[in-house]
Order: sequence, then structure tokens, then C-alpha cells
Amino acid sequence: MPLRQNDYKIVNDLASSCINRGLQEGVAVVNILREEIEKRVSDGKGVVEKGAPRVLVSMMPHDPTFVDLIEKLGLAIYGTATMSTPSASGPSSYTFLWEQVAESLMKRRGGQYSSWAYIAQLKELAQLSHVNGIIFWTHYSCRQYSILSLKAKELIEKELGIPVLLLEGDYCDFRSRNTDQMRIKLETFAEIVKSTKTGAKK
Repeated sequence: MPLRQNDYKIVNDLASSCINRGLQEGVAVVNILREEIEKRVSDGKGVVEKGAPRVLVSMMPHDPTFVDLIEKLGLAIYGTATMSTPSASGPSSYTFLWEQVAESLMKRRGGQYSSWAYIAQLKELAQLSHVNGIIFWTHYSCRQYSILSLKAKELIEKELGIPVLLLEGDYCDFRSRNTDQMRIKLETFAEIVKSTKTGAKK
């Protein structure tokens, strides 16, 4: 991974920005970044060691220390559950903008659809990206996501054989969680993922 997820998130936010400066200068900025990333790739530079275990994070809270800790533990963050999949690709059959948006959300099978669909999305992404584990962040103020976390862990570990770590907290308010407890859970999970990846090689 040539770019830290915290940096990528800024780029992602810029891509969806509708502010005047973002629209005027955004493309040029992203092109500069693209050139820098291509050089990092050609030079073999990355955020974590080459061959590091890859993890999928269900949703990325607005806390840079959370993401930074995962990468410092030697885990490469592949992406989140909002990523598109081959089954979600292709042109829309609709012409009206909001129908296109609705169709896109349905194809991506996100949490807006159903618990089963969200779990199916996680499973497909995990298989496509060959991740070694999943970190399932639950925004505990959102009942929609609180419903499916335990079932997702059960099914993914049983069917895919990869570990799933459940974490919960507020998506924006960092005071809602115990940082030390979260760090200990992530450290333990990182060791499990690394040992699972090593065992799979044998």
C-alpha cells in the first residue's frame, strides 16, 4: 500500500467535494498525487512491509489515530465495505440521477439494503481482495449497523476462515471509547492475523 489510509481519506473526501476550490483545483491536485504514488510504487516504497497481512475495515471512523494504529501494527488496510465490486460495475439502466444513485446502492448491497446484503458485500470483497482479516467497526448510535455485527463475524469466520474483530464506538465522537482497550484488542487481533497468514503459507 503506497498511501496511508488517512491520506487516502482526504483524497476521497476531495473527490466528493462540491466546494468551489475543490472543483477548480481538485483534478490538478489528484494528478500530482497520482504521479507521487506511481513513483513510490516503482521505488517499492509502502506504508507497511511488502507482503504484510491485509485487512478490510467495515467503516472508517473519523479518527486518524485509529487508522494509524492499524498500520503501525503492520496491517495493510485494503479498503472498506463501501468499495465497489464487479457485480456492482457497469453502466446504469436509468437516466434520472437519483435512480442511478439508488441502483448503485442496491448493486453495492450496502447497509441501506439489508443485513444479509451487507454481509454478502463483506464476503465478496474479502474473497476478491484476499484479505487475512476483517475489522468490523460498529457505530453504536446506529441501530442499523448494530444489528448485524455478531452475525457477520459468525458467518465470515465459519465460511471464509478468516478472523473478524468487532469494535464499537461513535463514528465521530472519539470520547465514546477507551483508547487503551481498543489498542489492546487491535494488538491481539494483529497477532492472530499474522499467525493465521503464516499458517496458511505452510
